[in-house]
Amino acid sequence: MTETVSYYQYGNAMADLTDAVRLALDAVPFASLRAVAREAGVSHVLLVKIRQGELSATPDVAARLAVVFEGWARASQDAARGVRRALPRRGRKA
Repeated sequence: MTETVSYYQYGNAMADLTDAVRLALDAVPFASLRAVAREAGVSHVLLVKIRQGELSATPDVAARLAVVFEGWARASQDAARGVRRALPRRGRKA
């Protein structure tokens, strides 16, 4: 049985996706939009327009951004582990 999606439901899903992308872009203060765009393989102008509400995020753009953010999160966690391991025993905090 195939479930159909109404235009209204699709519009809400796209708005939710765009909101999630905007929030994610705002939550990465350490990287410029140009750096995010470069890593994701998209135009930084596209990300600016999504952030400003001029364009909606597509599933492809959202997926590309998710891959970038996941990769950066893994790299940050690895870096943090390395720093923690290098701390002297007395200075370690749980």
